[in-house]
Amino acid sequence: MDVRLIIIITSPFKKSDRFIPGWEWEDAWGFKTGKKFAYREDTTNVKYSEAVNQILNNQFPIIIWINSKIFRNEAGKNVQQFAASIKGIAEGIVDHINKSIDINEIRIACHDIPSDQYLPRELQKVAKAYSLAEGNERQFEKIIKTDQSGKKHLDALANFEDIFECFFLNIPKSLTLLKHRIAHLWLPLDIDLQGIREVSRQKSGSKSQDYLKAVLTSKKDEQFYRNKLAKLWYMVVHEPESDLDKKKTEFSQGGAVSQTCGDTKVSCETVPPREDAEALLADNKAILELIGESDKKEKVKEDCKKLLQICGLDYENSDPYNKSKIKAKPDSPILQFMCYLDCLVEKQNEIQDGEVENLFDKEKQLFEALSQELNRELPATQNKTQITTFHQWFVELEEVLDNLRKLV
Repeated sequence: MDVRLIIIITSPFKKSDRFIPGWEWEDAWGFKTGKKFAYREDTTNVKYSEAVNQILNNQFPIIIWINSKIFRNEAGKNVQQFAASIKGIAEGIVDHINKSIDINEIRIACHDIPSDQYLPRELQKVAKAYSLAEGNERQFEKIIKTDQSGKKHLDALANFEDIFECFFLNIPKSLTLLKHRIAHLWLPLDIDLQGIREVSRQKSGSKSQDYLKAVLTSKKDEQFYRNKLAKLWYMVVHEPESDLDKKKTEFSQGGAVSQTCGDTKVSCETVPPREDAEALLADNKAILELIGESDKKEKVKEDCKKLLQICGLDYENSDPYNKSKIKAKPDSPILQFMCYLDCLVEKQNEIQDGEVENLFDKEKQLFEALSQELNRELPATQNKTQITTFHQWFVELEEVLDNLRKLV
């Protein structure tokens, strides 16, 4: 599951040997002195609270900071009381938000607070210790900011995924982050297609046609959907940096296939990754690179092959991790479907009667072909994969990514 709540328990101690010396609450994060809790639901501002039940419990993703220094001062030298306070607060936050979230969607970062002593047993499995010691600065570089005076601080308003990465990332968690990014990449299209399909079931041709036009009109880029596919490929494979500025990448060699929608014809050339593609990666690595570093890579080889097949990528059967052999298949169903959608974007103002039916006919034709391909070429999935819609493709992609995350 994707992480939607991060709880950060800041250090109760003032130390001079950190890359940001002093008190973590005030000096590292820049929070107001004397506040028990800080939280943010977006990247616009940090809010403060003196009680757990004052924190909104239905806005996600959310980050909550606990100022453990206050509770340590309240407990004095009574370590057991201090531990009980932190344990009770963590339980209180989870209970307060638990109606809207699953425990597997929570992560807790602890600084100078041993999780086995300060957290209830059920929360210890989602907790991880962190340190701001001088040697760990690189771990947090994505969220470190420097003001005009040269003073560093941790950016509480940084991107949620960047904060998650700095505090929790390792290979399984890197895969979780990439799975999260891939889900967000395709979810809008999944929602759009399901919405169009639902309206079309109401036997109102004009309404489903208007719905399709509204979806297409919001897309200003005539390569919008192939750009999404390029991002997916980048997160799966990570094209060599030297190829980023090439108009024709390894992915796009081998000839293009055209798609026609009505009187409009689009050549289905693939789109190279954009200049900001590095930001899509987890610790500068793609899925296949992370798995290639794992001692489980032989165990999950068939899963990786399935991932590449689903994504429309060709590979060396004996070594699917060999990036030099991975290329886009010009006739792959997912590339052809993205190309068909781009064709509709190009003619968005000329959508005609029957276009919605044509869209779903094309979807069924292409994804049935992918289903047959998977069952034919991957013995492990033989006669098990049934894909006839983009939604089923998306579910299959999510399942193989989730399986890889669990096995590595």
